[in-house]
Amino acid sequence: MRRHWLRPAAEGLSWRHPGPAGRARVKEGSLSPTRRLAPRLLPLALLLALTACAAPRPAPPPDPELVFWESVRDSRSAAEFQAYLDAYPQGRFASLARLRVAALSPPKPPPTAPKKPEPKPAPKPAAPPAPAPKPPPAEKQGEAVINEAPAPAAAWAKVEDLSGIGLRQRSKVMECWTPPALPQGTGTLRTEIRIYYDANGRVIGAAYSGGNGDLADPAYRVFVESALAAPMRPECRDLELPEGAEAGSFLLLFGLDSPP
Repeated sequence: MRRHWLRPAAEGLSWRHPGPAGRARVKEGSLSPTRRLAPRLLPLALLLALTACAAPRPAPPPDPELVFWESVRDSRSAAEFQAYLDAYPQGRFASLARLRVAALSPPKPPPTAPKKPEPKPAPKPAAPPAPAPKPPPAEKQGEAVINEAPAPAAAWAKVEDLSGIGLRQRSKVMECWTPPALPQGTGTLRTEIRIYYDANGRVIGAAYSGGNGDLADPAYRVFVESALAAPMRPECRDLELPEGAEAGSFLLLFGLDSPP
């Protein structure tokens, strides 16, 4: 039974089983070199096709906005989220960044009301003149008379700095202090006064911290009240603090000796 060998339909030719003559022609090299190499090149072509399919595709370039956001998303600094908003004001995470800035920013202090000017203290009335000394009796006229001067209200008064605030501040408070007149024999009085001031160096209050007397004693209470009033006088409330000083307080010791 004969077998027929067919070429592809595109060539329009058919092959039959070669006889002895056909085999001789094949041996003589009647086939073209391309057809003789085709079976050997087929595995190589398949290997190249598989290699092309298996090659990885290049990764897409990173999104710079996403990289920026990932670097600051867990930050606790409002400045870093503000930097993202400056770079991408209409970015995908702009709304969330604004919320983080508002949450991490310190609250703004409420506006302070303008301070009312303090009324000036009324001038103190002038002390009445001391009465003229009475003339000596007639029997003693012509003799030398020695009039004893009244005892001073206090032997001495002083203010000491216990906090290292400086000689200038201590001297200013001392100038504003009017020591009260004490009865004779009261002795030495001491009181510690803590003075509070704001960041502008203005005195905002004074408080009694202790002393060597009893506030139930009228003389000691008058002494303490005079020490509390000294730093609160309008002309003495502005302290001369170094630049950049913060609000705080300092402690002063007021001392007063009564006449013997």
